[in-house]
Amino acid sequence: MEVFSCIVSKACELGELKDLRAFDGGPAISHLLYADDALILGEWSRGNIENTARLLRVFYICSGLKIKLKKSSLFGIGDVGEEVAIMARTLGCRVGEFPFDYLGIKVGAKTNKSCHWDSVIDTIKRRLASWKANSLSMGGRLTLIKSVLASLPVYYLSLYKAPNKATDQMEKLMRNFLWAGSSEDKKLSWVAWDTVTKSKENGGLGVSRLKDVNFAILAKWAWRFQIQKDSVWRKVVEMVHGGRGRWDFLPLNCRFNGCWNSIVKVLARRSFKGKSSKDIWYWGEEVNDVFSVAAVKLLIQDEVEISREQLMRWESWIPIKINIFIWRAEMDRIPTKATLIRRRIDIQDGSCYLCDFGDEDVMHLFIGCGFSFGVWSAVGRWCNIMPLMAFEFKDVLGYHEQVSGGKWAKKVVRGVVMITCWATWKARNDKVFRGSNPRVVDVVAWIKSWSFLWLKGRSKFSDIVWNEGVLNPMYML
Repeated sequence: MEVFSCIVSKACELGELKDLRAFDGGPAISHLLYADDALILGEWSRGNIENTARLLRVFYICSGLKIKLKKSSLFGIGDVGEEVAIMARTLGCRVGEFPFDYLGIKVGAKTNKSCHWDSVIDTIKRRLASWKANSLSMGGRLTLIKSVLASLPVYYLSLYKAPNKATDQMEKLMRNFLWAGSSEDKKLSWVAWDTVTKSKENGGLGVSRLKDVNFAILAKWAWRFQIQKDSVWRKVVEMVHGGRGRWDFLPLNCRFNGCWNSIVKVLARRSFKGKSSKDIWYWGEEVNDVFSVAAVKLLIQDEVEISREQLMRWESWIPIKINIFIWRAEMDRIPTKATLIRRRIDIQDGSCYLCDFGDEDVMHLFIGCGFSFGVWSAVGRWCNIMPLMAFEFKDVLGYHEQVSGGKWAKKVVRGVVMITCWATWKARNDKVFRGSNPRVVDVVAWIKSWSFLWLKGRSKFSDIVWNEGVLNPMYML
């Protein structure tokens, strides 16, 4: 494509091909190239079209590479009427119509209308349909949402301000997938989406809100505008919009619609405490600080997020699904009988499944139940710490503070506490759905085996041995 670029540039230099000449000293643009895709721009005239056809022929003779004109399209901008079809026949290509897809982006569409975001929403739906969601744990679904689903619309969000209806539809698909494992099925959403989208430090799951992502990526254009002073796109923006805009460093001509107009208007709704010197703009406290989308998202979170008081800390050496379970349990958002009754689900008997005594809620199931008391007693002896004395679930989450030792001693016990809650919940569900009769000794065996496997496979203690770990999980410290 470098050869093709040289041929086009030479043709413009000789006057054989008339490029787009901007007024007020703006740039002259004849072609744009991306990988093997070419976009040729020029004045609208039969002579220019014919010379373009000759130029493509010369390129084919010189390089042996033939551009398939039948797959190419000709677009006329302005009052050209039926001339487009005539010129397309001259060139041997198709007639292009607005809006059209170019490099995966809708060009010429009114992207403030949600209907033009249907292709993005359909992409998310197709991706969801290809996954076997029923075989995924909640931790697996959360990982896919953060790494795949949330990134699918980023290309569009980097250029256009998404309408609220479109972002709401996309987040609805993510929300249904998180709680139901499907974009269509409807199940109880146990935690509000506003809480889910908070950072982990503020009591959420760290899923980014698409509106915040949209704003953060668009903000990068403001930064690029100040840094890339010699870029072609900046010169085009200055030529079209000129003057000064709502922001003191972004030009805006409200007579012209388009993506730059929407970008400036979106950014004008927020103010940044940026810094400038005589010659340069810089981001952050130091001159060498580099602008990042993540930094903008953090600024937005600091403005809108209210930290939720919590004791739960995410533990890296146990699976995500167990971390999520403890996160929900601390907020009393797991389907115990008491919680289901509060949500107006008909439950005839509210007593505990494991001990048949007392109402089954989070407090009783993990603290007051006789069955769980036996489990905690065995776990305390295994870890060589005092028996659990708890009056609320937060006391359970602070159990590791009784451990004397360094950072990893507390991390190990904190993980064991989470696994103990998970094993108790599993025993409860096995009795409810499988009709099994759980025993304390079996649950303790689960806790020991899971703790050993996950410590060995998910932490730095890959050389621990079962014969020692079954006696004390912290023997290696």
